[in-house]
Amino acid sequence: MPYQVDWNSDFVHVIYSGEISNEEIRHAHYEVNNDSRFSKCPNLILDITDCKMERVEVPKLVGVAGLDLTNLKRRDGHKIIMLAKDPLNVQKAKTYIKLFKKLTPNIKLFHSVEEAIPWLNLSF
Repeated sequence: MPYQVDWNSDFVHVIYSGEISNEEIRHAHYEVNNDSRFSKCPNLILDITDCKMERVEVPKLVGVAGLDLTNLKRRDGHKIIMLAKDPLNVQKAKTYIKLFKKLTPNIKLFHSVEEAIPWLNLSF
């Protein structure tokens, strides 16, 4: 699998690696959303720092965006973090986040988990 899902009481961390495609992103999102632990997990971290996204077409991720938006709207306090460093991945993350423009402020891009922790109001 080109992704790994790590569960924590404060967040679920989806870590993508290697070359990924839209189908693999969809699969990861559905796996997380269909897991009963997700309903108790207040935050989702989508980590694209160590993957190659050349094959990803963000406009075709409408179904995935719908899942994320539903969680952001229905679950009080739910937040989504995207992690990226590579310029292409940063651009893809920004394009994905734009799908939510004016709908919710609870999805943001960061360069590391440590940078995102204050936004999640967590302490380690």
